[in-house]
Amino acid sequence: MKIWKLKEEVSPIDYIPLNRRIEWIARSILTDKGGRATTDDILSAVYTLIQNDPLTPEEKDIMDVLREIATPNKKNNLWFWTLKRARLATLDEYVREKPEKLPSGLEKEVELDHSRIIRAIAVLGLKFLRYNVWIGRPERAKTKDLNKVCNVTHLAAPVTQRTLERMQMVDVIWMRNSTVPISMFEAEAGDARRALLRMGDVLHEIPTTKAILVLADEKVNQINRIAKEPAIGEVIVGYDVFFTTYTSMVSLLRFCERGHSVDFRGVLQICKRMPIEVA
Repeated sequence: MKIWKLKEEVSPIDYIPLNRRIEWIARSILTDKGGRATTDDILSAVYTLIQNDPLTPEEKDIMDVLREIATPNKKNNLWFWTLKRARLATLDEYVREKPEKLPSGLEKEVELDHSRIIRAIAVLGLKFLRYNVWIGRPERAKTKDLNKVCNVTHLAAPVTQRTLERMQMVDVIWMRNSTVPISMFEAEAGDARRALLRMGDVLHEIPTTKAILVLADEKVNQINRIAKEPAIGEVIVGYDVFFTTYTSMVSLLRFCERGHSVDFRGVLQICKRMPIEVA
């Protein structure tokens, strides 16, 4: 008698395709270099940031992604790549120019990447660092599969009701138990200001908490700019506020999945402290 075994259903957030990781890096390089970069610029960055990984890309993989998101151009006998109009490096810039909505395909990719990164942060904390994990109510409501990777379903932190409501909106919180937050994470592919202000209320009441922005790779260049804003400065000064990238967070999770161990100090090693601009 043949025995049939049902396959475990895999959610779209459980797996981050290699082409998405390549695109994050390529878009970041194109943004850093003012919207255009050479093939060597992009190949070097991808091979540097996706190394010692079972999914190390071939050059063909990288070029396929480049052709999808960018256009080759030639100037002064030098070939370089520029982002296609629908793949503008700064999504909030696109929104300002086209306020009605993002292209549907791009919007879905951004939302799916956001859920994937939240899952990666949650799995890293829950499975490998052995913390209790909270995932924000809006994210769990929008993506039901995120409920599988959090074990705190009710927050009871020693804070005011207003701050508790803000905590419930934070993407991911690592906790020693259900009341003591160790670190808060906000995954952000748009404007980091909102995420920082949301975490600010918690920092004011539980100043030992670490706040970490996990930014889409091409968004890192906004950090120095927004750090100069007075409202953001009030959140940053005197607190432990850090930032890292989608790529770095996924690479750390892959490192742990290959049998290596890290502690919270290892997490901070992939982060940079938010710059402080004092007026």
